[in-house]
Amino acid sequence: MAGAGGLFVQNYSDPTINGALRVGVALSAAAPYLKRETATTKSFGFDWDVPVGNRTRLSMSYFDIKYENQVTSYLSDLSVLKREASFAGTGIIQRNPDPALVAQLLATYTVSGVAPATWTLFVDGRNRNPVKSITKGIDFQASTRVPTDSWGNVGLGLSGTYFTKCQAAATSGAPLVDRLDDIYNPLRFKTRFSMNWSLGQWYMNAFANYQNGYANNLTAPGQKVASYTRVDTRVAYEFDGAGVEWLKGTTLALGVVNLFDRKPPFVNVAQSINGGGGFDPTLTNPVGRTMSISLNKRF
Repeated sequence: MAGAGGLFVQNYSDPTINGALRVGVALSAAAPYLKRETATTKSFGFDWDVPVGNRTRLSMSYFDIKYENQVTSYLSDLSVLKREASFAGTGIIQRNPDPALVAQLLATYTVSGVAPATWTLFVDGRNRNPVKSITKGIDFQASTRVPTDSWGNVGLGLSGTYFTKCQAAATSGAPLVDRLDDIYNPLRFKTRFSMNWSLGQWYMNAFANYQNGYANNLTAPGQKVASYTRVDTRVAYEFDGAGVEWLKGTTLALGVVNLFDRKPPFVNVAQSINGGGGFDPTLTNPVGRTMSISLNKRF
């Protein structure tokens, strides 16, 4: 009888055959050997109410995090063979697996897809925690308000994160490798600019989100992914009930995500169960401009 979990037939990009696809079988099941995750953190920072403008504040904090026994899984990573050397001796990737192991797996788990008659690749996709990492960087935030007599009140804000280091090791015994600005790893710089405005019963918010470009090192040759900026906005009007009492406390709003209909930068990654196929699902959304209308009543 099949136990909990299952086997998934998937196509993996294989650098040993010039990036062509190889049919492999991945295991998803409970992991019996997880250890406790641990982290050592250091941080310090400041908040400063600057005597300039109106309610101007600057905040900054430095962080240093050493993370050990980090839980991870390679079940949906269809580019895992491009890092095969880092998994040596772990059993996560097995070429031409032992027929006895194949027979045991088939007798224990159900199969999603059509399993090959002869297995040339097996990936143990169960959760495990051999990963260790070190990350360092700075979080920052700044905000101020600009009151005007005729144009209402304007608030400005800027926040973001700047990483100075990101190193990780695929196994506890492997050396730390720089991962900053590599695909599926932290970007060196991400920031968000915000503006809000109010005048009488009108309100408006706008946000510009920026992330720097990065390297897609899962392709051969490697790819430089472009930076990306997306603008979102919301405009609202709150009725005061003048002339129509029942409208008092009612807000009508129009929201627009991706105001300028920006397409995400092209990323040469294969489609997986978590998305992808021409874009990075961990950072962007392929859906273009979307608009929404809301009506809220405060009692």
